[in-house]
Amino acid sequence: KALENKLKASAFTQLGYLYTYTHKKNWVKALKFYKKALNLEPMNKHFNYSVGLAYFFLNQYSDAKKYLNIAIDLDPEHFMAYRDLGDLYKKTGAYNKAIEKYKKSIQLLEFHKKREDSIYPLALSNIALTYLNMENFYEALKYAKKWIEINRELFGDKSSEYLASYSYLAYIHLLSQNSEEALVVISQLEKLLPEVKEKTTDDYAMLLANLGLFSMILGDI
Repeated sequence: KALENKLKASAFTQLGYLYTYTHKKNWVKALKFYKKALNLEPMNKHFNYSVGLAYFFLNQYSDAKKYLNIAIDLDPEHFMAYRDLGDLYKKTGAYNKAIEKYKKSIQLLEFHKKREDSIYPLALSNIALTYLNMENFYEALKYAKKWIEINRELFGDKSSEYLASYSYLAYIHLLSQNSEEALVVISQLEKLLPEVKEKTTDDYAMLLANLGLFSMILGDI
C-alpha cells in the first residue's frame, strides 16, 4: 500500500509540474494535483512546498504561508521556501519580514556553496528592491552591488543578466536624487549595450525598458 501511494503521489506531482513549468501553466489545476499528492504523503516537504507555491500564485497568501512554513518545518534548510516566503511578505507589504526570509535563503545558499543557483542572484535582487520600497537607499545600493557582482561572476560583463542588474544602480541613484551618479551608470550602460550577446532574453528587454524609463525621468529633471 505504501509503495502504491508513493507511485500515485509521484504521478500526481508530475501532473502538477505540467501545469507549473510548461506552456500549459494553470495554477488551479496544478494545486489540485499537488493536493492529491499531499493527501497521500502529508509529511513530504516537496509536496507541501508545491502546494504553498500554488496558493501564492493564486493570491491566497494565508494558505501559501501555512504550507511554505510546513515545508520549512520539515526541512529547515529549504532555501526556496524561505525565498518564496520573502516574496509573500514583500507582496503584502511586510518588508522587514520579507528581508529576513530573503537573507535566510541567501545564508543557506552560501552555506551549501550554491552561489551559482539561480535563486541566489534573485534573492539578492529581491532584498535590494525591498529596501528600495522602504526608501532605504543605502541598503538598496549595497545589495544591488552584490546582485550585480554575482551576475558578472555567473554570466560575464557582456551578458544581459549583468547589465539588467547594473541598470538598477541608476534607478536607485535617481530615486535617491543623485542624478550625477545615475548619469555615470547610464552612460556606461549605453556604451556596453551594443556588446550584449543575448538580445532576445527577458533581461535584455528589462534593460531596454529601464533605459527608456531613465530617459523619460531625466527629461523631466
